[in-house]
Amino acid sequence: MVKKLKLSKAKVARPDPAWLAAFKARTDLAPYGDNALGLFALALRFGIEDLVTVAADAIIRQALPQLLEYAFWPEEERADELIVVSQLPPTKAAERYVAHLRKRFGLPLTYRHFDLKTNSLK
Repeated sequence: MVKKLKLSKAKVARPDPAWLAAFKARTDLAPYGDNALGLFALALRFGIEDLVTVAADAIIRQALPQLLEYAFWPEEERADELIVVSQLPPTKAAERYVAHLRKRFGLPLTYRHFDLKTNSLK
């Protein structure tokens, strides 16, 4: 004879692991949406404190090759301006980097912030 177990439907509250509690406490990561946890892990692993700069740099690094390909591949001139658009405002370091790329390589490059709260491009 097989006994059937009756399971309780009551939810048992379990404490969050320490890393999850620490992640939830990082309100500065909220603007990063789905990328917040990845940035948090990056900060933990490499001891990075300034995640905003890291995020802005990564956005530029990811966008620039795509912009160049879309605008100039294979031998085309399809764009007058290359615009990196991000939900994050540019950091001072990102602004300096974009200005350096414009000056050094003559790229018509700008970094624009799309504000999700106001639904506007700045």
